[in-house]
Amino acid sequence: MLGAIAVEISGAVGEGEEIADMATYLGNWFDAIVVRTPSFRSLAVLAEATPAMVVNARTRLNHPCEILGDLAAVHASGHDITDTTNVVFVGEATDLCYSWLEAAAVLALALTQVCPPGFQAD
Repeated sequence: MLGAIAVEISGAVGEGEEIADMATYLGNWFDAIVVRTPSFRSLAVLAEATPAMVVNARTRLNHPCEILGDLAAVHASGHDITDTTNVVFVGEATDLCYSWLEAAAVLALALTQVCPPGFQAD
């Protein structure tokens, strides 16, 4: 694991223990917390309650690490990512689609979603 120490917590974030309490405990032991949970709200509560850095490894709302990996691959292939970069997302409105929309807003990318009617992002 490239020098990392993984600590698995059984159960889901917020099950049996208040998220803020768990965040405080984890913040005492770790400098960074990587969280994969269905609920973006749970992730936000955890991030607000801990002094540790929190990484969103995926929620139902978004999947920013995946998009950062995609952008790194584009950059590594020799393409500059600029405000003239055109990206097409082919598929329904999912966590990946919403993450591409977030990246496009931050990086001023031109993003087009291609999908059947009724499956487009809000």
